[in-house]
Amino acid sequence: MTAESSFDPIAPLAGPPDPWEGAPTPSLRSRPPYHMTDMIAAEPALARRILERVSAPGGGAADLAETIRATLSAGDPVVVTGCGTSEHAAQATVEILREAAAVAGLRGALIGSEQAFELSLAPPNRGLVIGVSHEGATAATNAALAASASVGLPTAVLTVSRHSPAGRLVGIAVETGEVDHGWSHTVGYLSPVVAAAGVAAILSGRTLDGTVVADLLTSGSRDTAGAEDIAAALADAAYLLVTASGSDRPAGRELVLKVEEASWLPSAYRDLETFLHGHLPATGSTTGLVLILTDRDGRAARVKRARQALSAAAV
Repeated sequence: MTAESSFDPIAPLAGPPDPWEGAPTPSLRSRPPYHMTDMIAAEPALARRILERVSAPGGGAADLAETIRATLSAGDPVVVTGCGTSEHAAQATVEILREAAAVAGLRGALIGSEQAFELSLAPPNRGLVIGVSHEGATAATNAALAASASVGLPTAVLTVSRHSPAGRLVGIAVETGEVDHGWSHTVGYLSPVVAAAGVAAILSGRTLDGTVVADLLTSGSRDTAGAEDIAAALADAAYLLVTASGSDRPAGRELVLKVEEASWLPSAYRDLETFLHGHLPATGSTTGLVLILTDRDGRAARVKRARQALSAAAV
């Protein structure tokens, strides 16, 4: 096992093979920087490229935005689906599309998410189904898309390539174009979320500046010392709880997945209010607690409730 140090975070990541094939097992690294570290560093420049790619003619974003608009205008639902990291990205996509639909005047829009395996067993009887799959090869997600298409529903996917298995199943493919170097799928989470933001910008009629998005991502990852302090504080925890509210909930669920698959620390996610209803007695001095609180909507109420949760946890 080796640790590589020549990674360029500005350079484009490799695209999918043409003809498409699944990515090989990532190289193993015995010490930092790990693939996840490299992928976090790559995210700002990557996000700018994805927005340019999906918004270009033929990039798929405009077609998907129009299909979403037509679906919601008819009073039909939009269902977003995925597995694992992509399920959480699907949940984030729902938050993004709901906000865009409201700005577009599509009040009462029916936009929700469903786990892909469950959707494959019981596809909806109307509406639009959007899959999220980083490489486009997740069996349950593809089964959900195929099941939805089999009952006559329009389908779309946010994925790396229209030539992937998922891309070949759907009517509209929004291509992110670059492949994550690791299997913890850091870029695999961000890529469809950014692509969804590009679709949402078209749906809402607003401009989404790729430079602003890149700067926002940079501001979130530049405090490496702070991140190391948090990690050190949680290093002795036997169990981790993550809590969040509003549009931060998908990120909370994704953080739990990343912690469990990358560090093997048993973890669980709780909605902010849910955390206060029966879960506290099982916590103690060996329980770590992480709160994610960035949603600007309803912020005063969320902050007030978060303070109460933190006070209760400290008792």
